[in-house]
Amino acid sequence: MTLATVDLSLFKSGRDHGFVKLVGHGISNAAISQSFGWSKSFFQLRPSQVQNEDLRDAREHFDQGSPNDYQYPTRWPPERELPGFRGFMEAFFEVLEGVAADLMAALELAFGLPQGVFVDLITHPRELLKLNKSKWGT
Repeated sequence: MTLATVDLSLFKSGRDHGFVKLVGHGISNAAISQSFGWSKSFFQLRPSQVQNEDLRDAREHFDQGSPNDYQYPTRWPPERELPGFRGFMEAFFEVLEGVAADLMAALELAFGLPQGVFVDLITHPRELLKLNKSKWGT
């Protein structure tokens, strides 16, 4: 699907329903399943496995920012406690950043705005990926 096609769909869905369901975004089902698996693994860590005091206090959620955010860096559990978690999540975050940029570009077209109006606003490390513990175990 091209941006020109997406922008019309976004506009119509937003106008008619107040929200959009994003499909065909390019994120594989395998990557999405892996992200849920890592989330479940994170929330199964015992407090004694997490050395960072900030993570011990937030057992219901995990906030991940951009690897380029040096002002508010992500507080990761120790690699030895959850090997591969940080690597996967940082790569997944990068993929999500790309989808966000594509979505903002499509919204620019949908609203008839000049190219870059929205995209330029997300070039700074302000994005956040939040994992939430649910009653279903993830």
